[in-house]
Amino acid sequence: MKMRPGLVEAVLLVKRESVFAKKSFATKAKFDEKRKENDIVVESSTFGNKEPEMWISIDGIVLIHVKNLQWKFRGNQTVMVNKQPVQVFWDVHDWLFSVSGSGPGLFIFKPGPGEAESEKEERGIEGCDSDDGSTASGYYSTLSYAPIESCLVLSAYKLE
Repeated sequence: MKMRPGLVEAVLLVKRESVFAKKSFATKAKFDEKRKENDIVVESSTFGNKEPEMWISIDGIVLIHVKNLQWKFRGNQTVMVNKQPVQVFWDVHDWLFSVSGSGPGLFIFKPGPGEAESEKEERGIEGCDSDDGSTASGYYSTLSYAPIESCLVLSAYKLE
């Protein structure tokens, strides 16, 4: 049987990674296919007498600093990385409230919508009725649609 190459190149949609450390978790991710990989570091201070806090830095720059982590253990924030919006979501409940911090902290890094997607949402194209009564489709040809940026899902397990 002779195989022929696919008509469309494969696209990475989600990269899932698990990291293990005491307080500093590092990984790399590419938020834009045209740029180099970014260094991501999540650091936390959840032990001792001090209030728990967390820092998330990308390429050595602290972009998110969460104080009073015991009250803000879940959250999200949009940061700019190379002039591109990246949504950062976190859930570190298990770090603070599970027995011996055995559960992972969960972090999701998702590039924000580009201008084309924002305009599309404003006009209501995705599967909504249009003014003439027809239903617009949310599906597009891969040849005419902008490339999809991939999302990083990071599970960070604390070691003691």
